[in-house]
Amino acid sequence: MTQEAEWRGSRSAGWTSERIRESDALREFHGDEHLRRARKFAELDRRFLDTTQALVRARVSESVPRVTAATSDTSEVGILRRELKKQR
Repeated sequence: MTQEAEWRGSRSAGWTSERIRESDALREFHGDEHLRRARKFAELDRRFLDTTQALVRARVSESVPRVTAATSDTSEVGILRRELKKQR
């Protein structure tokens, strides 16, 4: 490392240390704790999305009409089934 680079690094480190001493937020910041909380949030967010996805699937599946052999030919599903058979 050149003397100029060392000087710049030293000056930058001094400036950074001074800014940290002047700021409560920077002085009280703990990078490891911040990273732990960010990872925990990401985990909880993923779980929330998975749960929401499952809930939406369940609600949609509840509203899908069930087609069985006993489905009336005059019901909406029965009419659709009969029309589909005509097309084949």
